[in-house]
Amino acid sequence: MKRYVIMTFVTLSLLMAAGTVLAATQADLDRWLDEWAKIRCSPTLSAEAKKAEYTKATEKGNIVTPLQLESMAKDDNKSAEAEKWAKANKDNKIVTILREQASTDARAQTLLGEVYFDGLAGVGVDNAQGIEWLRKAADQGFNFAQHFLGWRYGTGTGIAMDDAQAVIWYHKAAENGYFASQGNLGYRYEHGNGVPKDINKAMAWYRKAAAQGHQPSINDLQRMEAAARSNTASSGSTSGGSQRPAEQKSVCGYCQKSEYGKCSMAPSGSMANKLGNHWHNSTGKTCRWCGTTDRLSNCPFSGVTGMVGSNYVHEW
Repeated sequence: MKRYVIMTFVTLSLLMAAGTVLAATQADLDRWLDEWAKIRCSPTLSAEAKKAEYTKATEKGNIVTPLQLESMAKDDNKSAEAEKWAKANKDNKIVTILREQASTDARAQTLLGEVYFDGLAGVGVDNAQGIEWLRKAADQGFNFAQHFLGWRYGTGTGIAMDDAQAVIWYHKAAENGYFASQGNLGYRYEHGNGVPKDINKAMAWYRKAAAQGHQPSINDLQRMEAAARSNTASSGSTSGGSQRPAEQKSVCGYCQKSEYGKCSMAPSGSMANKLGNHWHNSTGKTCRWCGTTDRLSNCPFSGVTGMVGSNYVHEW
């Protein structure tokens, strides 16, 4: 993994959650940030596997990974666990430490962005600061930050939706090897979302992501290759469920995040918080909803990538 940091010699005094004051060098912080980035940017680890890795790293003294544990606890509506990690993060003075590091370090800049987006370590949610820090990291060429910025533009999360900007940043991240941006570009070229439809480019980007072990892209590539072998245009295939079934239109709706408490079929866990939108039913029939791990091939209500609410399908 490339390092996007200009090293300086500093000594940090870190107050750990257990109350023991430890001296940590710049090398320690650099190693902790590398460990965080390796887990955060893994193309093959599931959310549960990532949580397990963050926990192991934290138990070994990494003071960066508890930020991710706090974020995941908040996503899963585990308030007591989130509060525990928030206190540990405040005690560790992690925001102060990251600010000192962030003058040159894209990893620290990206983490500060997440701190402000999610309101971690006792810091209030501030999307403007989150975008500012994320853009600093993206401008340095950190591929995860470039992807994350593209995702925010593509989904309108914390910033006004802008497909043109999403495509620009996805291209930067994809060309820098980031698997999820490669997969998202594959999807966009396959369906002509924000770019001209181009099946060859779609398959090329899916192949790049699949080569890194990204399972959704592997599935998408296999689906397109199977369609090509059977001389069926992928855009006309119904196996992916690219449109909501007609009979569902009259019985299924969706809930905005601000209306979450009013929704009778609100999903539990991280999907509810992360998406803020989900399918519910008003007539007693069962309606499925699409989460952030769903793709066109297994999401019957999917439609335009990044559109929040109706006809939703995710970008990673």
